[in-house]
Parts: sequence; structure tokens; C-alpha cells
Amino acid sequence: MPESSTRQKQLADAAIETLAAEGMRGLTRRAVDQRAGLAEGSCSYCFRTRQALLRAAVERLAEADMADAAALPTTGTASAEKLADAAVTFLRHWGTRDVCARSP
Repeated sequence: MPESSTRQKQLADAAIETLAAEGMRGLTRRAVDQRAGLAEGSCSYCFRTRQALLRAAVERLAEADMADAAALPTTGTASAEKLADAAVTFLRHWGTRDVCARSP
């Protein structure tokens, strides 16, 4: 994986963590650089606008969610009860897991 792609994922993960900890007002490129442990200006270099940074964070969340969905066991033809159990397990997983700990 190219270094720029790795750096962008690292910054997107740091943006998600910053949003979770500080909210939208706390989401600054400087805060993201600090949380990622990168030199000041790294986030500005990779994401020229706040909108680009937010887009990267949302895409990273979607990537993690798709990886979670792909990791679910397939049951083929299942009863309604099994499908309901799988849905509850999936929703519980999404609602309680640390999103930034995932690395798809």
C-alpha cells in the first residue's frame, strides 16, 4: 500500500477519533495531526478542505462497516429466528465496538 494511502487512512481514523472525543467543533486539522501523532500540516496536505477530511472519515467508516458485514457468517437459507438473531448481533456489534480499532 502506498505511503500516501496509509497516511490518509491514519488521518481519517484520527478524524473519527477526534469527532468522537471532541465533536464537530473540535475537528480541526491541527487536532487530527496531534491525534494521529503526525507533523503539523500533514492533514492539511492530504485533505485540503474540511469537507475532504469529513468525506474521508465517512468513507473510512463505510469501509469498516462493509468489512464487518463481509465477516458475518453466511447461513444460507435460515429461519426467521436465526435471521433476527444475526441482525441483533450485527447491530450490537456496530453499536458497541470501537470503530477506530477496526482495520479493514
